[in-house]
Amino acid sequence: MGIYASKEQISLEEKKALEKKKLQINYEKFQRKGSMLAKHPKGYAINQCKTLDENQKFKNNRPNTFDFSNVGVPRFSNKGISKEEDKNEYFDSLEILQLKIKQVVQLLRESKYAVVYSGAGISTSADLPDFRGPNGAWTKEEAGISGGFSNAEETKIPSLTEIVPTYAHMAIAKLMELGMVKAVVTTNMDNLHMRSGVPADKLVELHGNSFKERCTVCGKEYYRKEEIYEGMTLKCEVDQCTGTLVDTIVNFNEPIYQRDWDTAKEHSEKSDLSIVIGTSMRVLPSCLLPEMSIIKNGPENNHMVICNFQITPYDDSSTPRVFSPSDDFFYYLMQELQIETPTLTPKGENIKSLSFPTQPKSHHVDSQKLDPSVYNVNFRFLF
Repeated sequence: MGIYASKEQISLEEKKALEKKKLQINYEKFQRKGSMLAKHPKGYAINQCKTLDENQKFKNNRPNTFDFSNVGVPRFSNKGISKEEDKNEYFDSLEILQLKIKQVVQLLRESKYAVVYSGAGISTSADLPDFRGPNGAWTKEEAGISGGFSNAEETKIPSLTEIVPTYAHMAIAKLMELGMVKAVVTTNMDNLHMRSGVPADKLVELHGNSFKERCTVCGKEYYRKEEIYEGMTLKCEVDQCTGTLVDTIVNFNEPIYQRDWDTAKEHSEKSDLSIVIGTSMRVLPSCLLPEMSIIKNGPENNHMVICNFQITPYDDSSTPRVFSPSDDFFYYLMQELQIETPTLTPKGENIKSLSFPTQPKSHHVDSQKLDPSVYNVNFRFLF
């Protein structure tokens, strides 16, 4: 087990020594992870999602995975959204949302293998920022605001140990418990799906988990009570294993852990219903997954539902396309299904109390005013 600083009072000298040791261990882990990644062949990350057929035709609202002409590594001045793209946040009225939910419920009841894909937007009601929204981390970074804030009152982002799963997280866990959702694939590193009760073997954390370490030799994974950089365990605990424990975080331009990528692809190809929550679907290779079954098996019996405030490049494959908060989406879904959503996590934590429906904010645009021409742009993607 990892060793953590005692919560009891310690001397200033002991605290400094502890912090120094922690820094040394984290530096060694950083070095070991760099060495591990360096062993991959050049272009390994790209090859995970590269298309070899040069005759394949790409639409301007899909990533070109042959020559990656519309894909780039994010820079300070460009987080993947070109200047001509629509950055508005749209909002479905309650009447329209409930009509769309009825369609989703029918699809879910008919589905044999539904998979949920989640991004940062599912965790905003837990006071974590998204990336591209009006108060998103990248939006504020481009505006020259540093430090990261979660709302207009400039409340600092809470620690990941302080937040609790959202209503949406709990609803997904309940649907999994009932067998109505078979797997969750997420790009979030906040550990909230795990804490809501989603089984580890049904959860793929493509970009890692801030509480999970992995051995560089045997691949054994360890979930910690605190964020991994607070821990001081360096060596794998498996007998005779010589591996080092490193973080599981996947940064831009780094490959997805192969076992995670293979598992996510397997779920995606088997899926007949992809429910995509809180993501603008701009980051490769994760954005490719929800559409895999539609491409492989055709759209007749394979469906995708996207719920996100901003438009995505994949909206033309979403039936229906929902513009609402993630919590509202699942609240009315569970109401229509007549399924009660737990308000306590498996460890007895109370989730945040919310009232529904959520009222639109001043910057939200009525979804009925969405101009279809906003999709007639060359979308940019990140890798």
